[in-house]
Amino acid sequence: MLAQAFRWLLEPIPIHSPQAQELKRAYYAQQERHEPLPKPDPLDPSPVVMVQQLLEKYESGNLDAWWQLNRVLTIAPESTHYGDELAADLTTLPGWQEADELTHARLIEAAHGYILARAPEAQRTLQERMHTWMGKAITYDFPLYAGYRAFRLLQREAPALLETIPPMVWQQWAPMLASYPLQRDDAAMERHHRLIHAAYQHASAEIIATCLAQIDQQNQEMHSLNCLHLVEACWDSQLEDALLSKAYDTTLDPICLRDVLTVVVTHDPVAESTIAETLFQEAYTRGNYERATVVAGVLIAHAPDASWEYLWPPLTQDDAFGRELLLRLQRTEVFEHALAQRLTPGQIADLFLRVVELFPPAEDPPGPNGFVSDRQLLSIWRSQLIISLQQRGTSEGCAALHTISLAHPEMEWIRWVLVDAERLMRRRTWSGFKPEEILAMAHDKTCRFVQNGEQLLAVVTESLVRLQETLHGETPARIFLWDVLPAGAEREKRYRLKDENSLSNYIKLHLERDLKQRGIIVLREVEIRYASGGDLSLLGFSSSRLLSHMSVGLGVLLFRNRGHCWPRFRYEAAQDQSITSDQPADNCDDATGKATQHAWPRALRGGATSHMRLGQCL
Repeated sequence: MLAQAFRWLLEPIPIHSPQAQELKRAYYAQQERHEPLPKPDPLDPSPVVMVQQLLEKYESGNLDAWWQLNRVLTIAPESTHYGDELAADLTTLPGWQEADELTHARLIEAAHGYILARAPEAQRTLQERMHTWMGKAITYDFPLYAGYRAFRLLQREAPALLETIPPMVWQQWAPMLASYPLQRDDAAMERHHRLIHAAYQHASAEIIATCLAQIDQQNQEMHSLNCLHLVEACWDSQLEDALLSKAYDTTLDPICLRDVLTVVVTHDPVAESTIAETLFQEAYTRGNYERATVVAGVLIAHAPDASWEYLWPPLTQDDAFGRELLLRLQRTEVFEHALAQRLTPGQIADLFLRVVELFPPAEDPPGPNGFVSDRQLLSIWRSQLIISLQQRGTSEGCAALHTISLAHPEMEWIRWVLVDAERLMRRRTWSGFKPEEILAMAHDKTCRFVQNGEQLLAVVTESLVRLQETLHGETPARIFLWDVLPAGAEREKRYRLKDENSLSNYIKLHLERDLKQRGIIVLREVEIRYASGGDLSLLGFSSSRLLSHMSVGLGVLLFRNRGHCWPRFRYEAAQDQSITSDQPADNCDDATGKATQHAWPRALRGGATSHMRLGQCL
């Protein structure tokens, strides 16, 4: 059976058999179909001769010869039909490229004369057809198109002649300049924008009226707009106000409304607040959720902050609107990444929690199999919000993920995303050693490298050891930490610890001299600030980024006993105690002259005065 089925493939074919003859005939027939067609005979007269004949007719007073010239310039010597008759630039056509310099000059002069002579007739024709020829069914009006090409030819080859055109002529031709069916070629659009901008200086009202007429016609016939890109180079407050007024037209199709608002917000981001406060609020208040969703989509996609202060309240307060908004926006082209780029991590977390509330994951439809519904797109987008937080690699993004994880512990996969986000954050914020940092520490053994709070704590501890040596040195400095009180009845000197601000100033001065001025901390900007309650706050910066921070309490620094640290309440309890002695050190056994234990209140003796190490106190 298999041998019979594959007989045509397995068995040989005799070369003179009828089967071989049939295969040979089919092969030659196929080859004939691939042979190139014979070249047509050259045109008679040639395109070059036709151009000369038409130029002579134009120069003799026949204005129609100019638009006929435009058509002839599109053909080559062996053409069988006219070429691109919507080409805006005559210099790219075969007829122009084959002409000599003298013919070029005659064509430029003819273009200039045609613009001036045909302007009144062009104005009448454009006014008659304003609302009938700019929509879906484009009418090829060769005389009008030839006028646009004449402007473009002068712009490229004779800009000086273009500047001599009177304002009235610009106004008469303006509707044509603002509505030519231009192909969206980058180079062509750049030249068109320069031309329409020059026309707008003389004919702003005519260009705006033409733009609005095109919007009406295309809204009626096409339900989408393909005209706004032609006038974007004319952007000013007058054009913006006209388009905003058109946006209030309730007959405007939602897609056309989207196109108008997109152009406005793109050119003027400040207008988003006006749009949100008026168009969006009006549509939402009236219950026109379709229109409100269109406006919201434009604001989300193009406003710098997605106009979140206007969109978030109704999204949280109105379940019906929230569901419709989120479902409709799934088909918006730029919606997928717009919110993740414009919202803060906290706002994204709030949005995710709201989406979960409106569309619980348990109610998600099965995965897409062919056609993808809005509800399926929403479930995919909801997960992408989490991925966007992870990919930020910031502490704010991690905090947002932590908030979501706490709110929905049943979503265990979010905890693993949080682990990856924290790993990415550490990778992005880690700062390695630089050669100059290593060399600086090698040259000076007192230098220290600080990257975190623990390293900063070690540096401060060393600095306090040096402070204690100063207080107990050959010329003790601890006397400066006590106030001398008037002598009592027994005429003995009496001392009292200085107030908290004075002690804080003393410690601050020491740390500034020891850490900042001596450069103990390598390649770090050290900042010593006052914190609450007389504490000092030490911060270490590198490249304007906070690397480490530590707050130091005064009680921790000043009251030490047998190499350990007294907790801060010791200072608060002792600051009003008076010590009588010839020298403060006589009744003291710690670095700063702390009173011996019998001078303290009973509640602070013995077990009530537990010793704590510096690290424990901090």
